[in-house]
Amino acid sequence: MTTSVTHRFYIEGSGHPRPPAARVIYADGAGGGSVRPGTDIELSHWVPNQTAPEFKADTSTEICLRYASSGSRRDADLVVNDHADVDGFLAPLAGETLEGRRAAIVGAGGSARSVVSGLRSRGARVSVHARRPEAAQALADAAQVSAGAWPVPRGSWDLLVNTTPVGTHPDIDRSPVDAGDLDGALVYDLVYNPRPTRLLRDAAAAGCRTLDGLDMLVAQAVRQFAWWTGVTPEARVLLDAAEQRLAAMAADRRTEAGTPV
Repeated sequence: MTTSVTHRFYIEGSGHPRPPAARVIYADGAGGGSVRPGTDIELSHWVPNQTAPEFKADTSTEICLRYASSGSRRDADLVVNDHADVDGFLAPLAGETLEGRRAAIVGAGGSARSVVSGLRSRGARVSVHARRPEAAQALADAAQVSAGAWPVPRGSWDLLVNTTPVGTHPDIDRSPVDAGDLDGALVYDLVYNPRPTRLLRDAAAAGCRTLDGLDMLVAQAVRQFAWWTGVTPEARVLLDAAEQRLAAMAADRRTEAGTPV
């Protein structure tokens, strides 16, 4: 699918200045009281609004991508989202310079859609890689990014993000990327059980910096709790609780396997 639509992504709460825009597509209630009737539009999979049936999808990000790429709103030049998934994913990358960096996304499911949206909002050069080329191409077309080769080629990325469940317990010895192909700067695995995953162990051994998905999970939880209650919890409290639970689960697995705790 090709389109002449020109639009940018902005994540509310990202800490970056919001670019000016004549007309805006808002997702998940991000518009609040700033939606201008007759000018802007609000789309979501759960907020009652103007979303037409042909644009319905599992995530608000996907709805916005479908709408912006359809030609229905060629004069909309900014997509604004405050989705907790996107915010949570970006939180551990707050200190990273992503503008112009090559970001390879492994997987083409729902998590990948949010990751692509978040990285595009930070100016990264995104490519989507999946075992099913047609799935990678469909997401790439919708998000107006590149569909890359599978396996992810060496020398093609600065940041690699695994959005698949490969490597999650109990399949802890599996990795979505061969160890010999890990030659970029930073590997971010959304999987957080076990800690570290096989992918991150291989990446660290290859000299890459690594991030797992636990900080992302906590950042999402902080935003979700604040959204529902109006109270922002301490991230450290949530992180400590998650780490304790994961440690207990790992100890139980070692006990079951007859390995000393």
